Amino acid sequence: MRNTVAVAAGLLVGAAFLGGGTPVGAGEEDTDRIEKIERDLETLAEEIASLRIEKVEDLADAPATGLGPAASKIYTKDRGMSLAGYGEFVYTHFDREDESGKEAGAKDRIDALRTILYVGYKFSDAILLNSELEFEHGGAEVSTEFAYLEFRVAPGLGVRGGLLLVPLGIVNEIHEPPTFVGAERPEVERFLIPTTWRANGVGFSGNFEPAAVRVYLVEGLRAEGFSASGGLRGGRQNGKDALAETWGLVARGDVEPVVGLTLGSGIYVGNSGQGLADSLGVVSARTVIWEAHGEIRYRGAVMRGLAVLVDQDDVGRLNALLELKGDASIGERMAGFYIEAAYDVMPLLAPGARDMALIPFVRYLRYNTQDEVPAGFMIDPAQERSTVTAGVSFKPHPQVAVKADLQIRTTEAESGVNRFHLGLGYLF
Repeated sequence: MRNTVAVAAGLLVGAAFLGGGTPVGAGEEDTDRIEKIERDLETLAEEIASLRIEKVEDLADAPATGLGPAASKIYTKDRGMSLAGYGEFVYTHFDREDESGKEAGAKDRIDALRTILYVGYKFSDAILLNSELEFEHGGAEVSTEFAYLEFRVAPGLGVRGGLLLVPLGIVNEIHEPPTFVGAERPEVERFLIPTTWRANGVGFSGNFEPAAVRVYLVEGLRAEGFSASGGLRGGRQNGKDALAETWGLVARGDVEPVVGLTLGSGIYVGNSGQGLADSLGVVSARTVIWEAHGEIRYRGAVMRGLAVLVDQDDVGRLNALLELKGDASIGERMAGFYIEAAYDVMPLLAPGARDMALIPFVRYLRYNTQDEVPAGFMIDPAQERSTVTAGVSFKPHPQVAVKADLQIRTTEAESGVNRFHLGLGYLF
């Protein structure tokens, strides 16, 4: 981009000397040459405009430092404070005509789901503060999503300490609404990777193109919050006066071997007992979460995929301590995946609307929070769930999204239950 701008600037200077027209007395060859230069200048001007628009699109879509584009804003500052944010609003309509579904009779709802402010401060080239303040459900819930100090110890390498986003999956770190299709975050990344999952800890983040690595030591999960239907979601401590009897280690690596292809994997290992004990002694309740993910971007097409496997130890002892019986057991193994495809059709419909997008998409996911349970307990077929989501995301600006989608949810125990969503999202 810099080379193109430099060449364009040189030609523009030359054009200034030419006076923007054909000199008096110029020969036919001179006239042809000058007309060619003027045509080249027009082409370059269009290319520069295109580069400017692509830069804005990068702001809205491309992750940096393992965070979303708005959350990364402090990294672009030379000194001082930065302010950024995002928000989303979601309307949900339930299909009440399907009497076989558990949600039959559920009331439609609309929610000012999130209003977020990122506040950062760059003390020097080597030290910065980054934080996310979250107001949920119209301000009924207020929390700190993350807040950490980062010390840059080498080019591309930083040590972070504080409340950190756990670097697993696709959405947990990069969850700003214009960066993903659909009004809701995928369920696999809500129950198996309990998005948004944050934890107090310390670690390092390295960006060594084309690879990126993050390794953190964080507060462990709390097994008392695990459940048959909610998976690991209730086990998050979110940094709030968190028990630190046991800790977890999480590591993630991503690589972009060619432009447009990203492959990565992450693993979390940690005991979740947090001091729980029975007649046999302390319950370690080790939790292992492994995930693999990938993304392909080619022109207007995007394909994403994620697979997650959870192994949970000491489930029989946990069930006894939590008085869980029958088919209410915590899953000894949990598993799930999703794959989605999206394509921006705006260049086909309106080639000149380069800062707009119209993105139809489809997503299929399947997960089971009771893929295996201990001997003596039963599997509840309702915990094996699948969802097909189809919809469209319209971006009148790269940082603003208007979304609509239809979800058809099924379990091994029931037929489909439909939901229709409308969503608004933005980032700045």
